[in-house]
Order: sequence, then structure tokens, then C-alpha cells
Amino acid sequence: MLNLEQVLLGEIISNGEKLSEVRAIIPDGSIFQSKECADLYDAILDTWDIHGKIDLALADEAVKLRRLDPLKLVEWSSENYSSL
Repeated sequence: MLNLEQVLLGEIISNGEKLSEVRAIIPDGSIFQSKECADLYDAILDTWDIHGKIDLALADEAVKLRRLDPLKLVEWSSENYSSL
């Protein structure tokens, strides 16, 4: 089962247009308890700043540049959260 931080990142990747709303509340990854999630969130923010949008392909590129595991985002973004 995924934790809430992973669910949030998965939802951001699945619904990139929501990032501006999330970013207003969470300006950087410092609130994440998991360093992995904080690093992934910061990679997502950097991607948004560069491209003005976020999707799995763009996030994958940013994550790989930071030597993080891109498979995490794929897994988290493909989950069905409607049952949570």
C-alpha cells in the first residue's frame, strides 16, 4: 500500500494541471518525511519551471538526471486512488 506522499506524487503526475494548486500549498519538498519523495517532488517542480507543464515523460527525464528511480513515478501514477 502506498503512503500519502506517494499518492500525492502519483496524482500530480497523472493530473499535471493540479501542480500549481499543490505548489501554492507545498512550495518545496521540505515537508515530505521521505527523502525519496522530497527529491522526486523537487524534480517535478524543476520540470514544471522549465517546461511549464508536467507529465510522466518529462518527469521521467528529470528524475533520471537526478539519479533517482523513475519507476517509482510510473508505479505511483498508475495506481487507482478512487478507492482511498
